[in-house]
Amino acid sequence: MAPSHALFALAFGLLASCQVGAPGPAVDSALAWNVNERRAQAHRAWAKGLDRRARGDFAAAVESFLEAAELDPTSVIPRREIGRMLLAVGHNEEALLFLVSARREGDFRGLLELSICHRRLGNYAGAISVLTELHSLRPYEKLPLLQLHALLLLEGRAHEGLALFKQVVDRELPAWSFSHEAHGDFQLRTGSLEGALQSYVQASKLGGLTESLERKTALALRRIATRASLPGSDPAPRPGLGLPASSRAPETSGRALRGGRP
Repeated sequence: MAPSHALFALAFGLLASCQVGAPGPAVDSALAWNVNERRAQAHRAWAKGLDRRARGDFAAAVESFLEAAELDPTSVIPRREIGRMLLAVGHNEEALLFLVSARREGDFRGLLELSICHRRLGNYAGAISVLTELHSLRPYEKLPLLQLHALLLLEGRAHEGLALFKQVVDRELPAWSFSHEAHGDFQLRTGSLEGALQSYVQASKLGGLTESLERKTALALRRIATRASLPGSDPAPRPGLGLPASSRAPETSGRALRGGRP
């Protein structure tokens, strides 16, 4: 696919004023493509773009990637690199244009960045589609598995999401905070209150106590307290939550997750 000059012009305008912190080291020149001189020139232009990007000169990097694309229109690499730059500085809609145009079967990193872009834009269905492809490529890779689990729960596809979460547990993969939080949200919706509380506690241990986790934990504790006050209910808390006794009251939920500190 030949590069779109309008896309490159857009990227140049968005990235021209962006700078990073300290300049990075120059990128070593990669091995020249053993195809023909034109492709070797395109590869050198691409390597120069990487060097300029590492130094924080995004506008010059775009020029180098454009040169590489013109020398070898069949290569998706220059478009992918610009998509990464746009994604890094938060221009998600524009990044999506480049990452989609650079999509290549089996390109794990490119597909992962495309899924992140879809997720940031709220296109969960698109992110799930890409993550499913990634999971089929590398079934034991942690990141696609956990992101796919969380997004399936958010999309209401509970059985598929829970099946993936079971794979995480069975393989003893260290699940990340957002995965436990999404799992807790599903448990809260389905009435598994102690399970939701446990998931939120685990999420706070992995990623810290956020305002969202504190609010959801308080909600789970209030519902547990309400259920315990109903006639015929068992007021005793369920074992295995890993919470101190003081955390059983809703108003102390934040303190409980902080390990009992005020």
